Amino acid sequence: MKEYLIQTYAKYPIELVKGEGCFVWDSAGKKYLDFYGGHAVCILGHCHPKIVNAINGQSKKLIFYSNVFSTGPAISLAEHLAKTLEPKEYQVYLTNSGSEA
Repeated sequence: MKEYLIQTYAKYPIELVKGEGCFVWDSAGKKYLDFYGGHAVCILGHCHPKIVNAINGQSKKLIFYSNVFSTGPAISLAEHLAKTLEPKEYQVYLTNSGSEA
């Protein structure tokens, strides 16, 4: 592993191979309770069937595009967030990292 991946920080000596709900498994089959939210991108757990189906369906249409164009899912999410937040005058700016936020 070290000969191919830059070692920018110390890594745990395990290889994760699978996740389900709030658990992950390593290559030796050991199960771990996952307390890590994946830089806030995996806070819903691993491999929930509804999320897998949504990702699968969207991946057959368009996987990603810059926010310089509008997409249906982005518009729907923005509308839902804007209607949920207070005050109602909020607008949404979708970003891919904290730098833009």
